[in-house]
Amino acid sequence: MSIREIKPIEVAQLAPRLVDHMVQVRTASGSLRAARAPRFTRVQADRFRVGVPHGSRILVNDDLSEWLWLDSAGNPDLVDVHVVNDPQRWVRALSEVLGPQAATCSIFPRGDSEGFFARVEQQEIQINLAADLQRISALPEADLPINKALGGDLSPESINTAGTKRANIHLRSMSGGELGEYLSSILHSWARHQVAVYPQTTVDHWIQVGSDDLEQRLHDGVATPGHEILAVCTESQMVGGVWTEIDGQCSTMQYLYIYGPHRGHGCSRAALIGLAERLRAEGVRRIQAFMVPGQRHIIEVCMSVGFKVTERVVRISSLESRSHGTHGQLGS
Repeated sequence: MSIREIKPIEVAQLAPRLVDHMVQVRTASGSLRAARAPRFTRVQADRFRVGVPHGSRILVNDDLSEWLWLDSAGNPDLVDVHVVNDPQRWVRALSEVLGPQAATCSIFPRGDSEGFFARVEQQEIQINLAADLQRISALPEADLPINKALGGDLSPESINTAGTKRANIHLRSMSGGELGEYLSSILHSWARHQVAVYPQTTVDHWIQVGSDDLEQRLHDGVATPGHEILAVCTESQMVGGVWTEIDGQCSTMQYLYIYGPHRGHGCSRAALIGLAERLRAEGVRRIQAFMVPGQRHIIEVCMSVGFKVTERVVRISSLESRSHGTHGQLGS
C-alpha cells in the first residue's frame, strides 16, 4: 500500500466520499443534527468546486478508500481522517507533511479511525456534550451512552450518585443588578481554564478577549434576545447562575456557575434538571454545551443526568514520538 498526495484528476471521485464520511461520523455521534446535515454537506462540497481546497493537502491510498485531509491555510487543522489499515504508516506520512507543527482535530464517538488516533499525542482543547431534553433526569441511567475512550476518566463509575438527593433549588430570571457579579465570575473562571489549555498566554489576555465577546453577545444584558440568564437560587439566596442561548428547538448552555461557598451540595445537578424542565416547557428539545478540559466536574455532572460526549477537539503533536523509531517515505 502506498500513501501519496491526491492527484487533481482524482478529486472529483474522492470529494463526495470524503464529505459523506464527515457527515456520517458527526450524525452518528450526535454532533450534527439530521436537520442541519444537508447544509453542512453543501458547505463542505463547495470547498472542492475547483479541486483540492486552498491551503489543503490530502493524502490517500491507491484506491482512494482511506485518506487524511490537512488544511494548512491558517493554523493546521486535520479536517477529516478515514484510516482503518496500517495506521502507523499514516501517522508517519502525516508527520512528514506536518513537520514540527501541531494540528487541531475533532474526534467523534463511533468513529472509524481509532487506531490512528491512538498513535498520536493528544491535548484536549474542548469537550462537546449534548442531550435530548426528554432524557435528562434526576435519576442516573444505567446505560448512559458514554464513549469511555472519548470521555477518558469521564465514566458513570466516576460519578457517585448513590444516595444523591436533588438540592432544593429553583431558577428565576436574573436581574440586571445581579448580572455583573455573575459575568465577572464566569469571565475569570473561563480565563483560568483557557490558560490551562494555552499555557503561553495570560489570564489578563483572556479576560480582555472574553470581555469583548460578552459585550457583543449580551449587548442588552439580561434582556438580550435569544438569551436566557437565570439565577440559581435556594429558598433564601442566589447561589449561582446559568446562561443559555436558544435557537428554535435547540439550546446551548454557555455557562453554569455556582459560587464557591455553595459548591458540593448538588446545586449544579439540580440547576441542570431545573433548566431542562424550563426549556422543555418552552418547546426546546435539545441542549448542547462546549466545555474545556478543566471543567471536569461540571462535565461529569452533565453526564450524570443524561448528556453524552459528542466530540472532542484536540491538538495533536509529537507524531514521530509514537512512530517507534521507524520512518517511512511518503508515497512508499
